[in-house]
Amino acid sequence: VQTFLHSVLMLHRDNDVAVYAACPDGTCRLLYPDHRSQTKIIELGQIHYKVSKRLKLGIRATSDIVDGKYKYRNSLAASLSCALCYCNRLSEKYQKAAYGTKALVPRQRILLLNVSEEDASQYVTTMNAAFAAQKMNIPIDICDFTASGLSLLQQVSHLTNGLLIRATDENSAPVLTQLFWNYFLPDLNTRKLLKFPERPPMIMQAACFCHKKMIDRGFVCSVCLSVFCEPSLKCKTCGNRVRVT
Repeated sequence: VQTFLHSVLMLHRDNDVAVYAACPDGTCRLLYPDHRSQTKIIELGQIHYKVSKRLKLGIRATSDIVDGKYKYRNSLAASLSCALCYCNRLSEKYQKAAYGTKALVPRQRILLLNVSEEDASQYVTTMNAAFAAQKMNIPIDICDFTASGLSLLQQVSHLTNGLLIRATDENSAPVLTQLFWNYFLPDLNTRKLLKFPERPPMIMQAACFCHKKMIDRGFVCSVCLSVFCEPSLKCKTCGNRVRVT
């Protein structure tokens, strides 16, 4: 990952990166850059040191989770939301700086490295983040390290026009570095000239709002579009009463 960050910064002097870590307690932490520092670190050796140091601090801060003080909670949606907020803040900054000039606003994108299994309880919040990224025209690229394919991440990459690459356990560090360079390093304009692997068949599953489990067929509220696995005379989300004829 650090080699990939080096490569991104070396492509152009205006390139910038931010690294968020999803913690097991349901929160996310900003590993790089340091929010307390206002200067942009360009030296390649410093970013290697900064990311490594912040990563160790983040692991130490969440060491209490291993001791059983907290229950594991998936923080995928929280991490995506924080990344989108960071992108939105930078976009407003560049738009103000380019106002009245012919300067171009840099395109932004998100790379998600997933190592955890799918959590159906995160479906609604994760899809809300995907719709926000779609509206902001920010593609979400996903590198999945799990053994089974995740339908949720597949839908996220499909909605945002991103890439979904599955990495196996046999991939060593040099192979992963080459994979990142080939698929995730080219910019959005260069991607149009490249040929990527075909997308796997889309799994359009949704999580019900009542039991938070993935279903193929369900019952949808006509007002708030909530999905339920069992029929009900009253929507549990908006309270709308269903008329049975």
